[in-house]
Amino acid sequence: MPLSVVAEEYTDRTGKVVVAGASQEEVMSMQARQMAVTQASARLPRAGLSGNAVPYPVDAQGQTSDDLMLGRVKGIVGYHCEYPVAAGV
Repeated sequence: MPLSVVAEEYTDRTGKVVVAGASQEEVMSMQARQMAVTQASARLPRAGLSGNAVPYPVDAQGQTSDDLMLGRVKGIVGYHCEYPVAAGV
């Protein structure tokens, strides 16, 4: 599964970009970070990362749950990572 942006949400000067990939390492890679910043740059001036990235496993529908994160159920097909972004000063 190649890296891709699956969700975006913005306010006036901040937002989040969710990147999807095959592994936790992939969605937290430098390439994924750059993808998030590039995507945010279309909406925020001088966009940059503004906090800790949050990776989590997802099922075939792109959903996550406590049971999936704790390994109580099978069905992890990939990972998402939520990157907080903000406009530059």
